[in-house]
Amino acid sequence: MRDTLIAGLVIAVAGLVGMIPSARLVRRFWGVELAASGTGNTGAGNATKTAGVTAGIALAVADGLKGLLPVLFAHWSGLSTPAVATVGLAAVVGNNWPLVRHGRGGRGLATSVGVVVGVAPSLLVWPGLWSAVGWKIGGGPAGFAGWALLAPFALTVGAPREIVIMCAALGVAMAVRRAQGNAGFVREHAISRIVFDNDPRPTTAPDRAVLRGGLGWMTVLLAVGFPLYVWLIGGIAGDAEVVDGAWGLLVGACISELGAKWTFGELFREGAEKAGTPVRRWVALRAALVGTGVARLIPAGGAITPVAMSWASGKKGTAGAALRATILNYAGLMLATGAGVLWVWGRYSPAGLESLGPVFGVALLAAGLALVGLTTRLRIIAWMVPSRWRAKAERALSEHPLTIRSWLLLTARVVLEAITLDLTLRAFGVQLVPSQVIAAFGLSQLVGGLPGPPGGLGITEAGLMGVLAVFGISTAAALTPVLVFRVVSYWIPAAVGVIAGGMRFAAGRPAVIGEGDRVGETIKADRDGSG
Repeated sequence: MRDTLIAGLVIAVAGLVGMIPSARLVRRFWGVELAASGTGNTGAGNATKTAGVTAGIALAVADGLKGLLPVLFAHWSGLSTPAVATVGLAAVVGNNWPLVRHGRGGRGLATSVGVVVGVAPSLLVWPGLWSAVGWKIGGGPAGFAGWALLAPFALTVGAPREIVIMCAALGVAMAVRRAQGNAGFVREHAISRIVFDNDPRPTTAPDRAVLRGGLGWMTVLLAVGFPLYVWLIGGIAGDAEVVDGAWGLLVGACISELGAKWTFGELFREGAEKAGTPVRRWVALRAALVGTGVARLIPAGGAITPVAMSWASGKKGTAGAALRATILNYAGLMLATGAGVLWVWGRYSPAGLESLGPVFGVALLAAGLALVGLTTRLRIIAWMVPSRWRAKAERALSEHPLTIRSWLLLTARVVLEAITLDLTLRAFGVQLVPSQVIAAFGLSQLVGGLPGPPGGLGITEAGLMGVLAVFGISTAAALTPVLVFRVVSYWIPAAVGVIAGGMRFAAGRPAVIGEGDRVGETIKADRDGSG
């Protein structure tokens, strides 16, 4: 009982320490009122922009100490690891939502750094890597990627469950505070605020009505988002077996997944070139990331993947190439899955499923070949378009025979995706033969691609777990690697796609190059990725 009282007292004090208005340092020594200047945020980023680098560093150190000192005191008091992690979270919550200043504090990044330094300083490698590239993509998206994905990073390096949960909570607190912005939560521009920390609303203090609405939405987001995130990332990390060299295997999985996305972009680029609207390789990669990540964030998002890819390329006339690449992607998935299913069932014959495997495998092969044939006759689907737009649709659709390069790209995409799964499974001590890996990956992706939750959330995971169970992998052994695989293969690329798509949107690059002005045409072509 005594230890519980001490822990509660230290947690409460940490919350009060977090509420210390450190922004007054900037007002006292640099004469700048942060709440009424720049973005209106009271953190180090706004201090740097409005009062200079020295002021920003000073405020960052002060905010960091608000997280570090309570954690060090908790260690000195002999509190348990869960209690120490809670003390750090209390300091961050106090910094983000103080009882003064209309409940409007900073974003909590510097305070979170102080907490992590006191609890598990090695984990700062991940946000540190993102801060190093922040000069290129912007501090907002770099901070989002560094902290929102800190929990998966902690999980992959074998951090204790309590630390993983703490990292998840830090990411949620950052995202929720960004969503709230300067004047309470409203739905407009929410994604821009969360990912880019860009809030165009007035920096004046919110009125009571807006504040009440903001607190209501924050309560809902915290009550729903935090437990879900903890359950998916932290709560399942407890007794997972992590093999020696797991970190290297997972880095290899990320590289393999990037290669898979690149091959998908190359399929799109190949179709665009045949249609007379060439795009650059990095633009094709951006289109692939947006199409396979961002578009899938909405229900049945796979149906709008071609539209998202065409938009992300910044050029008109690429919708047909995007549709062709998407159909070829599903065709390759079906062909590889069908071959894997036939091989697995022919060699291992899972009990009770002896007759199902060959039929299902042949059906997948036939469907894959049919889709490949469809890409060479895409204009036959133009009859589905209303007559007044049919001619335009026929011109937009890109159809041409597959080359050897097309088949190689198609094969490489599926193989690289399967390698991503294999490396992730091996990082957690689960080993399958190649045919089983391809069958497991393909079947789960086909199930997850059915109309339903955004990104196949829950459906893909359940499908993969079910296939692994058929191969004799227990639920306890499969759960963690399956969820980590989804982070590597979908959520990280989706986050990068959000950043890439947001930068494309913010740039406002024109889709149509005007006639006549050759100098302007050359400049615009260089900007939108043509040539």
